[in-house]
Amino acid sequence: MDFQASDGDWWMPSMTGLQVFPKPSDFADLKNVQPKKIYTTADGLHGNEVFNLFEDSRGDVWITAGYGTNSLQRWERLSGKIIRYSIADGLPKSNGAVAFGEDAGGNVWIGFFFGGLARYRDGKFQFFTAENGIPVGSISNIFADKSGRLWIASASRGVFRVDDPTAENPKFVNVSTAQGLSSNSANCVTEDNFGQIYIGTGRGVNRLNPSNGNIKLYTQVDGLPGSVVLLCRADASGALWFVSRNSLVKFVPQSENPLASPIVYIGGISVNGEARKISELGAETIEKLNFAADQKQIKIDFFALGFGAGDLLHYQYKLGNQEWSAPDEQKSVTFNLEAGDYQFLVRAVNADGVLSEKSASVSFTIAPPFYRRWWFILLAVLIVGGVLLTVERYRAARLRELKNAFGSLSVSEQRFRRMIEQSSLGFVIFAPDGRLRSVNRAYERFWNVTFDQIKDWKMLEDEQLIESGAAAKLRTAFAGENVSIAPISYDPQKNSSGVAVDQSAEPRWIQSFAYPIKSEDGELLEVIMVMEDVTENRNAESKLRNVREERLHELEQVRRRIAADLHDDIGSSLTQISIFSEVLQQRVDKTNERVLEPLEFIASSSRELVDAMSDIVWAINPKKDFFSELSGKMRRFASDVLTARDIEFSYTAPPTDNIALGANLRREVFLIFKESINNIVKHADCRSVEIELKIENSEICLSLRDDGRGFEMEAATDGHGLASMKQRAAGLTGKLEIASGKTSGTLTTLIVPLGAHLSDESI
Repeated sequence: MDFQASDGDWWMPSMTGLQVFPKPSDFADLKNVQPKKIYTTADGLHGNEVFNLFEDSRGDVWITAGYGTNSLQRWERLSGKIIRYSIADGLPKSNGAVAFGEDAGGNVWIGFFFGGLARYRDGKFQFFTAENGIPVGSISNIFADKSGRLWIASASRGVFRVDDPTAENPKFVNVSTAQGLSSNSANCVTEDNFGQIYIGTGRGVNRLNPSNGNIKLYTQVDGLPGSVVLLCRADASGALWFVSRNSLVKFVPQSENPLASPIVYIGGISVNGEARKISELGAETIEKLNFAADQKQIKIDFFALGFGAGDLLHYQYKLGNQEWSAPDEQKSVTFNLEAGDYQFLVRAVNADGVLSEKSASVSFTIAPPFYRRWWFILLAVLIVGGVLLTVERYRAARLRELKNAFGSLSVSEQRFRRMIEQSSLGFVIFAPDGRLRSVNRAYERFWNVTFDQIKDWKMLEDEQLIESGAAAKLRTAFAGENVSIAPISYDPQKNSSGVAVDQSAEPRWIQSFAYPIKSEDGELLEVIMVMEDVTENRNAESKLRNVREERLHELEQVRRRIAADLHDDIGSSLTQISIFSEVLQQRVDKTNERVLEPLEFIASSSRELVDAMSDIVWAINPKKDFFSELSGKMRRFASDVLTARDIEFSYTAPPTDNIALGANLRREVFLIFKESINNIVKHADCRSVEIELKIENSEICLSLRDDGRGFEMEAATDGHGLASMKQRAAGLTGKLEIASGKTSGTLTTLIVPLGAHLSDESI
């Protein structure tokens, strides 16, 4: 900005350098005077574009020129030279200086566009950042008042006051909207002759009284052209000048009488969002309101009447014995309260810091919930007392029983030990640390060893037991859980702990159970493992499995032979009969119906027998025992029958071929499907059929839906076809459902459990 230096010269920034004009006899003569000096990069400037100028108390001029990496320089009056500063001096990179000020000690303060504050003292820069309380945003203005305080305007946090700017580590006190400022966007600061501080913001001019912190706001109502005030200065006469909306505003401060105290009123009360009726003019006192236990959300509105232009009122409130809240412009407050008696007080504060002479008040009571009322508490005490008395009596009775049982405990333990010794099962008793404590006689006879031979055996470290997983399960018993160990094959000749065993001992199949024995307080006393020899059972199961596999193999061979014989012998013979009968029909007299009719019957019957024989051969053949074979045959049959009668159909089935099915299951499902297709062709008179075959939840699910005329299920009488279908489904332990109506078509659904028929080899 342009300014007149202390020697009378005018300094003017431009885009082509810094111009210095000699002192004119009249200000208007400047337009006809040539500059006596133009400083450019040749004279030491960082750039020819000059933006900001500031003259300090020594007559030196601080210059912001060029917004490159470096932009700050100082013209030294004594030498007439320009001294450049750069990032080597600690200045921020590419961050131009936009605000300058000087404190009482002659220290120059510099604010930067992208944030940050520096103090130049004794030839060095000292920087203040967010760690010192300075905001990150831009510094707009730096102003030193008559009391030596420094005021720093920021673009995002209001203003900062420095009471002792010459201190080694100055303290920054923030004044923002939290303290009553109209906006945190502060642009400029100045002072009048009465010591009042004026702050230009994005929402008018704020007059701050430094002695008490009271703030008065001037806005467009008071004559400002706009809300945003960018520049402010005081002239020698004490008048204040403000720039707003490209307009220059002059304001002459006057001594003012203190404003009268404001009057505050309660404007409204809402309980759980529901407004309570009070006077439309407000009320100073509201007493004895009673709310139910669930009416905890209380909202209280209030307002006040001030008696001065631009008087910005703030409010303070408290609830019960709490301290008064900080002054705030907010005119309502919401509480979420528990049961109890409350008194709410609110008072107003005007710009001069004058409080309301009388506070507005609301007193109310929130009833406690039923479980906190005296009768409920008394009832609960009686019930709990009765329960405790009952428990104590029960505990005393159990204690007497335990004392009586304790006398026979040793006898019971002896009986238990004697039972273990006489048992045919092997018992192994472990100490809590895993050591063998004892074994019974059955165990010694089983392995042909004595306890003295195996007492040092670390069973939990036996390699065979570890590999089989039995050792890990046994450790679970030591953790306090009952354990069942599935049958494992154990070879005593391969134990890894050096146990001496009978060399003739053979591998055995062992099934075991482990039980932890604990004391009353949960301490592990011992672990008992019960061992049973299931070798004979396993051998018997293995032999039975082998016999069954051999039988199934033999049955499969028989099925193959039957299928081959039926196909090669009977099938070929029936085909020949059909062919010969058709040949005879062609050779005999066409008018001889007595001969033609039997021949046609023979040909038709032989063709039907060939088809039936084909189905039987398919059902018997073990190579067809797969789900994919059943699906493929059903698809072919549906295509042959439905296409021949111009009926459109869709067939959906999963693409799988690795599921084995028994012959009987395949045959019965196919016959039910075949009968359903024939019924559709004969009776439905439909245009399309939807067929879906799938396996779901271990069940074969078959559904056929047509769009034909259907029939009434209640009026229908089961013919041979429907009865046969239901009988076949029942034989498969399945379920057959038929849903039909005269106008809704027919839906046939068959569900057959798959698991029971996977290995079925019957015909």
